[in-house]
Amino acid sequence: MLVLAVLLVVVLPQVPIVSWVLRPLGWLGTLAHETGHGLGAVCMGGHIDRIHVFVDGSGVAYASFPRSEPWRRAFVSVGGLVGPAVASVALLWTGLGSRLAKAGLLLLGLALWLEAATVTQGFATAVALGWGTVAVVAGWRLPGSIARLGTLVVAVQLALQVYRGSGYLFTAEAHTAGGTMPSDVANIASALGGHYLLWGVAVGLLDIALLGLGLAGFFFGDRLFYRGARTAQV
Repeated sequence: MLVLAVLLVVVLPQVPIVSWVLRPLGWLGTLAHETGHGLGAVCMGGHIDRIHVFVDGSGVAYASFPRSEPWRRAFVSVGGLVGPAVASVALLWTGLGSRLAKAGLLLLGLALWLEAATVTQGFATAVALGWGTVAVVAGWRLPGSIARLGTLVVAVQLALQVYRGSGYLFTAEAHTAGGTMPSDVANIASALGGHYLLWGVAVGLLDIALLGLGLAGFFFGDRLFYRGARTAQV
């Protein structure tokens, strides 16, 4: 099932017409990135002001937090860079089984609806509402095996988002439809010191570690659950 999901995400975009059909998956990846920034601010005691996703696949998040120590700003920047990887890990874990995948899709859809109603603006609201509706309908109506495949397709897409956008880890500026601004790694370097290229390497390794965790959960998580259940029975 995972191999089929990889083939769908990697091979189909090479077909010119199909690549346009799959473009919404890229918008979802951008939304995950910007949501990561917002959740990073929430972890720092702040809140998400608004999230924008643009048709060209770029995005920007505006968040605020009461204290702006350098390490807090760096944490918010890292949140966006690992956002797609963290979402991919969660979806890979829910891809362990059909029922778990359906429940995961329902939760994802409800979370996207909540995000659309509270923090997204403009096109980002359409992305969140659209994908939220797709996730809820898939989790509610689709057969378990198809829902599981859909979960894995999105998980793989978010995982590949890390590598397709890897060039962003090694640039000083972010060029979005909302304007040009310092990149996330440049913000980290400004807050904590060091060169932005080194921080790009560090964040890239963190993303790889997170994806490894997701794959480990997908391949071995069922054994862990089984052992835990056996232990609880004993």
